[in-house]
Amino acid sequence: MTTAEEIWRNRTDDQVAEAIASLDEYTEEGRRIILAEADRRGLNVALPAEATACPPEPSLATLAVIDALKAPPKGTWLRQLGVLGISVLLFVSVGLLQWSAGEVAILIVVLLVHEAGHYLVMRGFGYRDVRMFFIPLLGAAVSGSGGRVPGYGRVLVALAGPGPGILVGLVLAVVAVSGGHPLVEYAAKVFLGLNILNLLPLLPFDGGHVIQETLFCRSRWLEAAFRFAGGAGILLLAPVTEGALFGLFGAFILISVPSSFKMGGVVQRLRGFGDLPDAGTPSEAPREFLLQVVEEVQRTFPSTKPARLPALVRTVFERLHPRPPGGLATILLLAAYGLFFVLAFIGIVVIAANEAPPAIP
Repeated sequence: MTTAEEIWRNRTDDQVAEAIASLDEYTEEGRRIILAEADRRGLNVALPAEATACPPEPSLATLAVIDALKAPPKGTWLRQLGVLGISVLLFVSVGLLQWSAGEVAILIVVLLVHEAGHYLVMRGFGYRDVRMFFIPLLGAAVSGSGGRVPGYGRVLVALAGPGPGILVGLVLAVVAVSGGHPLVEYAAKVFLGLNILNLLPLLPFDGGHVIQETLFCRSRWLEAAFRFAGGAGILLLAPVTEGALFGLFGAFILISVPSSFKMGGVVQRLRGFGDLPDAGTPSEAPREFLLQVVEEVQRTFPSTKPARLPALVRTVFERLHPRPPGGLATILLLAAYGLFFVLAFIGIVVIAANEAPPAIP
């Protein structure tokens, strides 16, 4: 017996009858389970007309979406390397308009160390189509598909970026205090500063993902509230950082909260109807289940253009399988998160002590 069948086995006759009266609100698997439960109980409930008719054939647009999702990814290591190279050139070209060549070089090294940490751990956990790229004036990022990666793995991926950067910044701070070149002290400040920023408990920073995957992913209501707080927090940081792009980024996050909440509803409903196939990406899923996901997404986002549907379905698969870490794992992961904050604070204190003016005798 599946989890969904057990749930409906515990429902009252009235609840089953009400569900039959509104069968069109459920997925195909959900309708099958409800009707089977009604038949088991011998309930004499009239089916709505649309339930007695043959299910409509998928539209050509829906079939085209499924074909696009079943197609293997086109990414190759040469293509990924090309994307990285072009994005670095754009980042340098735009960066030189604001900073010196030395500052741009140090910034690139800091970002490479940060993103390499994400990249290696994502590879270790089996993420698919992993790629790194730079974003002019904003930084860099690593993307990939990890639909079957457990919750604790996603937290480790998030920590793998700022963690190494803070350790490198702490070492450079000690070297700078010991009489190193001024550039060493500057590099230590950049390593510590950017990685502390990424540790802030706001989405989409790494610290926000740590808190999200350990605590707030347990409820889509909590997740929506946390995402809203992240967007508002970034908007408040925009005047401090004097970055207009920062403010636009925060506004974009706030705008995306309703759609993210609806997507959480899609995931919740799909989890409630039958056992999920062991598929981390749409291309690995059975065609019948993929059709079920596409129809659920279309029902939730009726005004979405067909060209946008594959991206939404991939988002569903990213959120469908992962579960939050257990109690002990959550405590250990949050302790590691706090430890990196402590190490960063030590590095800042070391640099500040080195810059302190000599005491007046």
